[in-house]
Amino acid sequence: MKLILIDAVNKEVKEIEVSEKNHFEEMKFFMGVEWATIARTESFDVWVDDEGLLKDPKHFFLIEGYPEPLAGNGIIANTDEEGNTISPTATLEEIRNKVQFVSVFDVVFGNYGEES
Repeated sequence: MKLILIDAVNKEVKEIEVSEKNHFEEMKFFMGVEWATIARTESFDVWVDDEGLLKDPKHFFLIEGYPEPLAGNGIIANTDEEGNTISPTATLEEIRNKVQFVSVFDVVFGNYGEES
């Protein structure tokens, strides 16, 4: 299945391919995390490091539809009616237009969001 990786370190948004069977482990590998959790928007799921804020993060991103900066890398997916992870309905270009990379300085001092 195709998902979208938000690479906060390299400031890239790109498609990745994961298997249906082992997608969760592969998603964690692409994000570089041990534990993952979902930050939901109305349109898609954003998988992020569950321990991201505990690791002295240096790289963050904002995504339209979620009110707070997210630490580390993320993966965009959707969920079907049965709760299974599926490919996002948003295109790569749509997600690129919704992502803003921010520094730790911006997060600490609140220099992000609509005013930035």
